[in-house]
Amino acid sequence: MDADLRFHPADPADPAVLSRAQVERFNKEGYLLPFRFFEPAEMAEIRGYFDALWLANLAEGKDSYSISSAHLRHGRVMTS
Repeated sequence: MDADLRFHPADPADPAVLSRAQVERFNKEGYLLPFRFFEPAEMAEIRGYFDALWLANLAEGKDSYSISSAHLRHGRVMTS
C-alpha cells in the first residue's frame, strides 16, 4: 500500500468552521471535545426515554446490557 498514513496538521490560519484554537488543539491532541448536539431540555427528554426503556427491561428480568441492541427493536432509539 502506497498511502501516506502520517498525520498532516491542518492549517489554523483561516479556518472555515472551527476556531483557530480548535484547529490548534486538534493538531496537538488529535481530537476535539465537547460538541453540543442537543439542547439541555431535549437531552433531558432523550435521557428520560432511555431511563424508562432501561427500567422496563429490568422489570422484565433483563440486565442493562439488554438495551445494547435497542436500536433493532425501538425505532425511537435510531433517531435519538
